[in-house]
Amino acid sequence: MNREEAFKILEARILELLSRISHLEEENARLQKDLSSKAAQLQAAQAKVNIAAEQLHVELERLKAIKDRYRNL
Repeated sequence: MNREEAFKILEARILELLSRISHLEEENARLQKDLSSKAAQLQAAQAKVNIAAEQLHVELERLKAIKDRYRNL
């Protein structure tokens, strides 16, 4: 193999690697977007859980008050 052939092989390999890097960067961007979306979904779910927990706490306190009223009759 002469220098020119070796150079062409090396050049082809460099172009292949650049193409792979480009694809990996695109995949990385897509995965980061998905992750961001999942994080937003998780945050929304956590907010719903917190609201439900607060509602249950309020209901529990209401029921305790009713129980105490009947106990004192």
